[in-house]
Order: sequence, then structure tokens, then C-alpha cells
Amino acid sequence: MDNLVELLRAVVGPGGSEKLGSVLGVRPQQAQQAIDHAIPAIVGGLIQQVAQPHGPEMLERRLEGYDEGMLDQLDELWGESGSAQRQTILTRGSEVLQDLFAGNLSSVLEGISKISQIDLEKVRALLAMLVPVVMGFLKRQRREQGWDVADLARVLISQQGALKDWLPAGMADSLGAAQTVRDSAAATPVSYTHLRAH
Repeated sequence: MDNLVELLRAVVGPGGSEKLGSVLGVRPQQAQQAIDHAIPAIVGGLIQQVAQPHGPEMLERRLEGYDEGMLDQLDELWGESGSAQRQTILTRGSEVLQDLFAGNLSSVLEGISKISQIDLEKVRALLAMLVPVVMGFLKRQRREQGWDVADLARVLISQQGALKDWLPAGMADSLGAAQTVRDSAAATPVSYTHLRAH
């Protein structure tokens, strides 16, 4: 089974930490540490949400607002030429984070801040800028694989076990989907062996 977090890290690429570090005013090594934990945190938030009643439908509505073509423009968006668009991305991404994590958002930000030694507001901004990467990638995979939204939800839930390798201690449990939902997903598997980064 392909690891969604690894695939998303590949989409961000080795230059992502340098560009995001420059945008945030932090060292690339700090940005990379934050990215390594922010991506699985966002995936974990999505898992938690799709596990709820009507969660897949909520995910579908959320994906409609994102353009997968953004994945091909990350160098521009995170570079000097993308400064005009970043405020929109930050505002929208922050709204998504609040919706995904609700009462857990503070603990998510604090956990990543402690590991990366980046202040909370910059961690929030980094997560907000990574939201469209995750959403765009999921939207692209859904289209290429021919999945419906229920298939995509099952793929997300199948990734829960892998998150513990990436998330700070204690965060994985707070962002995990319910066991009953995992059992339901296991009973109706979907093929996800061809997930790939572009």
C-alpha cells in the first residue's frame, strides 16, 4: 500500500522547505520539520472528518473549492511572484484548519511548534499553505483513479495506521478515526495501489 504522507511529501519536494522557509522567515531545516508533521496532521484531520456522519459529502464539497492545477504551480505560489495570491491561500487555509481540527487546533499547532521551534502563528501559516496541496492531490487522485467520494474516504481511513510514524506523541490518537469506521472500510476495500505523485 502506498503511503499518502510520503506521496504528499514528494509533491512538496525538496525545494519546498526552502521556499516555505523563506516565506515564513525560518531556516529550511525548521520548515522541513514542520512540513513533515503538518502533512500527516492535515491528513489526520481529514480522516477524523470523513469518519463522521455525512463526512464523505463534506469532503466532496471541500474538494470542489480546490484546483488540482495548483500542484503544478507551487514554485510560483511559494516564490516571490506568488505573494499576491498567498493572502487568499492563507485565509482560506486557516478556515479549513479551524473546521478540520476545531478544538484540537491549538494542540496541533503547539505540537508542531515544539518540534520545529517555529512560533505558533508561522506554524499556522505553514499548515494553511499546505492545505491546497493536500486537497489538490486528493482531487487529482480521485479523478485519475475513477473513485467516488466514498472510495476516497475509505482510502483516507486506510492511512490511519501510518500516521503514527509521523505525528508527535499523543496527536495521532486525537486525530484518529473511529475503529468502527475502520472496520467498515475494511469490509469494502478499494484499490489504491496506483496512488502516485506527479
